Amino acid sequence: MILFKVDDVVNRVKCKTCGAEHKYRGTIPAVKKTAGVRAKKPVAAKVTVNDAPLQWDLKIRKMAPSTPVKNYLVKETYKVHDVINHPVFGVGFVEKIASDKKNLCDV
Repeated sequence: MILFKVDDVVNRVKCKTCGAEHKYRGTIPAVKKTAGVRAKKPVAAKVTVNDAPLQWDLKIRKMAPSTPVKNYLVKETYKVHDVINHPVFGVGFVEKIASDKKNLCDV
């Protein structure tokens, strides 16, 4: 909203969004291209494919019927290659132990 003009030039405005009053700054002029400067090509977005469901399906199909499936418990510890049954997420395979400190340092 224009608050006042000086010699038909907008001088003071009120912001429609926050209600603050300030000096009118006008519009930002377009940036001119200089000769010899090449425009950057847009970078194509990298698309990653989530193949986890396919990997899980392959593992479950190759799993021997005699493979023990442990019911998941928060206080239980698991090893790589354990098969667990989570009450919400279902059957899963332990691929990596995030808190395995012995792999961090071989002292």
